[in-house]
Amino acid sequence: MELVIILLGIAVIIGVVSWVVDKANKAQLYTKLKPRLDQLDQREARFSHEQAEWGRQVQQQQAEWARKVQEDKQAIETLAREKSLGFPWLAQAYTDFYYLQDIKKAEFLELKSHPAKKAAETIREIAAERRKAEKLWRVLKYQLEY
Repeated sequence: MELVIILLGIAVIIGVVSWVVDKANKAQLYTKLKPRLDQLDQREARFSHEQAEWGRQVQQQQAEWARKVQEDKQAIETLAREKSLGFPWLAQAYTDFYYLQDIKKAEFLELKSHPAKKAAETIREIAAERRKAEKLWRVLKYQLEY
């Protein structure tokens, strides 16, 4: 009987010791991983802030794009109204407008994250040719209409 009690006591002591060792290992692992957990929380907060900032930037870019589109529409409407009045410099105004639009496209191609310099140069060449052709066409068209 004494042997059974001793064996039970040893088993209990071994169980308690293994439980204490397990808790000590877990505490050591927690101590080791706690700074990483804190950094993770900080990164998550920073990413949330960056995401909100990117959202604001996208909204600003969309608003700017909408403004540019509206300005272009107004410029075309102004040109069309002046055409109906028969202003003689209208052909030049049209060609300048379309030329500037092509130059903006070329500048965009050169300044984007992966520049397309050859395409930008091609657009500039085509824009210059188009400018001449557009002006000649408009002048001849107006001569026929007047």
